[in-house]
Amino acid sequence: MKALITGGCGQIGSHVAEMMLERGDEILVIDNLATGRREHLADHSKLQVVIDTIANKELVDSLVADFRPDVIIHTAAFYKDPNDWYNDTLTNCVGGANIIKAALAYHVDRFIYFQTSLCYGVKPLQQPIRLDHPRLPANSSYAITKTANEDLLEISG
Repeated sequence: MKALITGGCGQIGSHVAEMMLERGDEILVIDNLATGRREHLADHSKLQVVIDTIANKELVDSLVADFRPDVIIHTAAFYKDPNDWYNDTLTNCVGGANIIKAALAYHVDRFIYFQTSLCYGVKPLQQPIRLDHPRLPANSSYAITKTANEDLLEISG
């Protein structure tokens, strides 16, 4: 299997990449290193790492067109400051839209999206949170922009 992993040098993305590499899969990672670290992923013959942002539409389109992944695993997110609307929107909305649109344009078979529990609010109405819990992300730019990207993914087909 061929997988493109966004945020692949971050906490979640790097562990997913390592598990898939152990399985023998071919992995392409893109990460801007805003919160991820290159040293999280050891060099591997079936691993390609691109240091850039998913907000770069031309690059995202080129990577998906050339690599032709079977799956895109979207773990990239910007979350350093709960009031950093610019960077949260640039990565979580613009970058997320670029990834979704490229997946559609190049007929990627599967898209896996990692959401934040903050989409249910700082104080969720249910414990444990069930799938029917309403989305209440109005507590930070991070929660709002991640939820907006999930909404786009849901309506994108």
